[in-house]
Amino acid sequence: MLKCSRVIQWSSAFFGSLLLSTPGTALADGTINGTTIGLSTPDSAEFTAVGIVPPTNGTAITTTQISSGTLSATLSFNHFIITPGGTSQQEIGLFMDIEPTGSKTGKSFGIVSQLTVAHNAASGDDYIAGDRTILVNATDTSGGQFYGGNDGCIVAAGVSGIGCNALELDTALGSGSTFQYRNGLRIENEGVAQASVEDNAIVITSATNAGLFKCGICFSAQLNYMPLDSSGTVIGFTAAQSIANLIDATNLTATYLLKSTNVNISGAGQMTLAAGASIASLGVNESAPGTGNVNISGSYQVAGTAGVTCAAGTINLATAAATGGLLTHC
Repeated sequence: MLKCSRVIQWSSAFFGSLLLSTPGTALADGTINGTTIGLSTPDSAEFTAVGIVPPTNGTAITTTQISSGTLSATLSFNHFIITPGGTSQQEIGLFMDIEPTGSKTGKSFGIVSQLTVAHNAASGDDYIAGDRTILVNATDTSGGQFYGGNDGCIVAAGVSGIGCNALELDTALGSGSTFQYRNGLRIENEGVAQASVEDNAIVITSATNAGLFKCGICFSAQLNYMPLDSSGTVIGFTAAQSIANLIDATNLTATYLLKSTNVNISGAGQMTLAAGASIASLGVNESAPGTGNVNISGSYQVAGTAGVTCAAGTINLATAAATGGLLTHC
């Protein structure tokens, strides 16, 4: 059923024809008053309740809706109530199919939602351009999962291009703007329970063992510039918190746990310093670049009490009774 709560007028000269029942059945110019239009579902692979075909240049439907006064309840300018009761391969509440032709120029958008805030009144409420929420009120453990959104970039075999981005999040503060927070992505916990197998804020996974990602989380100059400020932090904690592990690589087999210009840490835990590199906080540095000899300034207690004879350019373990060996440089 398509229920119209207001008068809708259309003209085939303006935006094409209004199609009812099955594609190909069109009504002439006219008006739908605020009554109910009954549409019978044909036995076919796809069924379109109402199809509106725009002209070559123009807008299919334009509406202007204005509210005033005070309303204690939610005000919905356009509200579609869809109650599927049969069996189908997929059920879609709103389907937009944009198919640009080969001669088309300019950007193409499937759905655009824009919320323009043009007043300075302090309402104390949030402004949200788009909100997709799934409300789960029934138990279903048959194997399917629940999703608030599912965006994707699917490329057919043999097709080439520059980039395939399933989702892009843009944020920009204009010159002179003052904000306390700016987040490209904010993940908020609003529940009181945790999942039993995995409980994750971000998951990167794969549905196939082919075409795997080459980088899980990367900072890139794809748009010509690197994103972090010179005083920035890659992973930071802005408030005090106690956790078990900063990084848990128990199930990982890696050639290097850390690989950088000056320090490499292998998967076996072996640290390699580049020539001339140092660990300043421990007083560890290479005594002569390229020789492989190491100086360790200060005294450090180590396991064992046996002394080691000091040769030139090496380290010495001095014997210290009851406290263990003390590590000093030569």
